[in-house]
Amino acid sequence: MDKRNPVSEGRIVISERGIGEISDSEIERRAREIALADGRAEATDADLARAREALEAPGPPPPPEEVEMEPYEWGVPPNSSGSSATRLIPEDEDNPGEKLIQEGLEEADHDQRVAASKNVGEE
Repeated sequence: MDKRNPVSEGRIVISERGIGEISDSEIERRAREIALADGRAEATDADLARAREALEAPGPPPPPEEVEMEPYEWGVPPNSSGSSATRLIPEDEDNPGEKLIQEGLEEADHDQRVAASKNVGEE
């Protein structure tokens, strides 16, 4: 039997120990943090709602119940009721990796040409 006491929703928990109800100032502080993370100086109503939801969210879900598995006989393949999938051949013969490499080389060449033209103008 599990002897842990569940912490009621709406309380902040540190190391499975409740530290009290969530205050409006804590929600506002969290909303300001969210706004700053999003690049805004002031918190909006949406930030307040996100902060309240984050702080009032219940803790992690309980661990899953252990399921007994059937004994497995090593060396005996499991039965399969499926069928093999058909092999699909790519529609084009281009290798995606080669295409990405070529695009990267072209971009690097362009960057070198731009840098070289800037250096010529400085002389």
